[in-house]
Amino acid sequence: MRATWLTIWVLLAALPATGARAGTDWQAGAAIRQSTAVLHWQDNGALLPDGWQGISDTRARPNVAVKFDRGRADLELEINGTFSSDAGGMLAGSPGASFLGTAVPLRFHSLRWRPVADNDVLVQGWIDRADVAFRAGPLDLQLGRQPIGLGTSHFVSVLDILAPFAPGDLDSTFRPGVDALRIRTGVGDTGEAELILVGSDPIGDFAAVARSRLQWGLFDIEALAGRFRQRGFGGLGLEGEVGRAAVWAEAALVQRRGEFAPGGGPRAAASVVAGADGFVKGEVLLSSGILYQDSGARDSADLILVQSAGPVAEGWQFLSAAAYWFVSASYEAHPLVRLDGSGLVNVIDGSTFWQPRLTWSVSDEADLSLFGWLTGGRRADLSGAIPEPRSEFGIAPRGAGLYARWFL
Repeated sequence: MRATWLTIWVLLAALPATGARAGTDWQAGAAIRQSTAVLHWQDNGALLPDGWQGISDTRARPNVAVKFDRGRADLELEINGTFSSDAGGMLAGSPGASFLGTAVPLRFHSLRWRPVADNDVLVQGWIDRADVAFRAGPLDLQLGRQPIGLGTSHFVSVLDILAPFAPGDLDSTFRPGVDALRIRTGVGDTGEAELILVGSDPIGDFAAVARSRLQWGLFDIEALAGRFRQRGFGGLGLEGEVGRAAVWAEAALVQRRGEFAPGGGPRAAASVVAGADGFVKGEVLLSSGILYQDSGARDSADLILVQSAGPVAEGWQFLSAAAYWFVSASYEAHPLVRLDGSGLVNVIDGSTFWQPRLTWSVSDEADLSLFGWLTGGRRADLSGAIPEPRSEFGIAPRGAGLYARWFL
């Protein structure tokens, strides 16, 4: 089965080349991302390492693209090698990703191979993009494994449900691809309508999304409706300008599937996020917002129930409580140096997650970041037979590391 899907996607990406003509444009390149971090786990009584651990993660991404008369085709591989100083450290994942987790994208097949999968060393690779895009009359079509982002794509999103980035994810250079067919067409002078069909394994988890976007005054408005992972959903998103500030907001309503519903609740869970950003004193870009989600825990005792089933377990939601405040800031200290910082505050239990970051440009095609993870909150209750979390971020690791990117 793996070989079958591999053959299908490679042939799909290479299809336009079979009719290549004079003037066909071929491009090839690669990206390398390296993350190295040292983490400190507090004693929480859970199946996580106690003490210090180091993680190194290297990702190479070779790619090839061909542009032809009315379209293009892309093929990109992701090759990943991860080493952890502690076997239990594999639970922490890559230091380039947020400790809150990584998305589980919808795909027919992972197209993944793992030549090495020991307790502390993991070497793997997969096809992350293999698609063909072309124009047919008034329609733009795109078929194959491709990145798809929904919503306003800010620090936290409630509409980005196909392959979202976790809050605080350092390695967000490439969005994971999903296996999809997209059909787009223009509507009026500034509008667009789109149908997105996404395959999955099992097939019953497929997604079908109708999407409409239009410009209204100074605002871009997006409306979504459809189903994914056997759930019906709908939502609205907007972003625009009010005075000197940029504002954004998203609202979603997602059908429940029998998972734990904090406080009872109806058959659908509502989520709302809203925020604004603007320059302070002309140099510092400050962003802030709030998030509320019906699917989140209202009490720290319910955190395990929320994390073990439903949206978090399915890999499209990362935060487990009902309400958050988030903030981020960015300052260009020098044309080659940028300071960034972001933070999450769990309003329910008072725990916090802060991520400072210093990035400097090494060359036109490379940059290097020094980052940290600072967490705070009540530790787990170890008095009983089973440890119980008393805050979401109180059991998370603290650490620091380096993140580097090269584009070839």
